Amino acid sequence: MHLLGHYPEVQAKLHEEVDLVFEEKNGAVTSDDLKGLKYLECVLKECMRLRPTVPYVSRLATEDLQFGKYTARKGTTLSICIIGLNQNENVYPNPTKFDPERFNAQNSKDRHPYAYVPFSAGARNCIGQKFALLEEKTAMVYLLRRFQWKSTTPLTEEGMTGDLVLRNSSALGISFSSRQN
Repeated sequence: MHLLGHYPEVQAKLHEEVDLVFEEKNGAVTSDDLKGLKYLECVLKECMRLRPTVPYVSRLATEDLQFGKYTARKGTTLSICIIGLNQNENVYPNPTKFDPERFNAQNSKDRHPYAYVPFSAGARNCIGQKFALLEEKTAMVYLLRRFQWKSTTPLTEEGMTGDLVLRNSSALGISFSSRQN
């Protein structure tokens, strides 16, 4: 929400998409409704690319691994910095820019599947990642149908801290107003 509060043009595009999908619905959100929100999915993925829930994961090497001229011996604990991976400029040009279009079907079709791992990947990935994305979409639909918002804390003042999860070290200001549909 804080990122979206800094990008009113993205928020406006989300309002258009949500209004289109829900123009004749006043009731509950269905999973079929959520599947139709392609731009919302791009926005959420871009938010998780820039602010992944888990900043890093560690894995134990089960065999010797070669990384260029470096070798990680079997039994070595390897830490993968998800934030660094998600901001690799070879994969994501202008990596600090908020650009949901990175995740549309055309722009992401040739991307390596492990270039974006907000829920980890492989045998030890998050088993609840699909459910988490559905929860995020549902919550955002609720908010987008009713509100528009603006972030009052500058992005440069975000105090991110990476414990078990990435979080803000202080409160972030967001100003809400009701939408007039």
